[in-house]
Amino acid sequence: AVVFKEGRTNKVLEEKQALELWDQLEPGLPPRIFAYHDHGEKAAILLEYLQGETFQRVILDAEARVCSSALILVLETIGRVWQRTLEPTPCAPDFMRQLASRLSDVFKVHPEFLTPVARIGGVEVRSFESLLEQARELDSQLVAPFSVLIHGDFNTDNVIVNLAQRRVHLIDLHRSRPFDYLQDVSVFIVSNYRIKIFDLAPRRRLDQVSREFFRFAREFGEVNGDTCFDARLALGLARSLLTSTRFDMDPRFSSAMMLRSRYLLERLLDHQTLVLAGQSAWRDFRLDESVLVP
Repeated sequence: AVVFKEGRTNKVLEEKQALELWDQLEPGLPPRIFAYHDHGEKAAILLEYLQGETFQRVILDAEARVCSSALILVLETIGRVWQRTLEPTPCAPDFMRQLASRLSDVFKVHPEFLTPVARIGGVEVRSFESLLEQARELDSQLVAPFSVLIHGDFNTDNVIVNLAQRRVHLIDLHRSRPFDYLQDVSVFIVSNYRIKIFDLAPRRRLDQVSREFFRFAREFGEVNGDTCFDARLALGLARSLLTSTRFDMDPRFSSAMMLRSRYLLERLLDHQTLVLAGQSAWRDFRLDESVLVP
């Protein structure tokens, strides 16, 4: 069984090169390439059809025991990739710059997010635009001390789990590059957050997977000297939560994601005031696990 993909040449070629890179790193992790053809503005690629289920489907449908087994396989695989590709070169993820590039699309879908300055008694509530503008300074202050090879679009439905063979595969790798691992961590967590399933059992599994992945990534950061892990992840989550609203027409749910993003930015800016005054450091910022789940 094979998968046929066709598209703009530059995009298909990027995916081909990324697949070859991942296959050199760990053969079998990405799908095999059976054929590639460039015909001018468009190109086509023929890929192996991978056996298994998406990790998202496992989380939603399988029993807790099966979900735990799948999560262990995913964490072991990602841990190997991070460890093998770690380079001690500082990496600026520029989460706010990424957010700024998508902000106009967010406001087109949700113009109600453009809130003005307000006052509650003697307290001034900043407009959302001014909050985002102030938060741009955080990009230069929250820098990863190393880079690893990241997926680039690490949603749970881009991870294939074959429990029978105890294998994990990754698909849609065209955005792969050496970068801050918290790019993938924030996308992974928010991909679970935004699934609108509130039945107790699957929601509990989704939330537990997010918490476990957070703890796994934090431990990796601690071992490798990432002293601003919590603060940088908070910024990445704020980015992912807000940009996800442009795909969500539900006013209540999208507003909840926007407010969660705003809360994280306000906490970061409050802590930044302490850092600039010499009263604290970014290593002292702590992210509560409750913000990882709806």
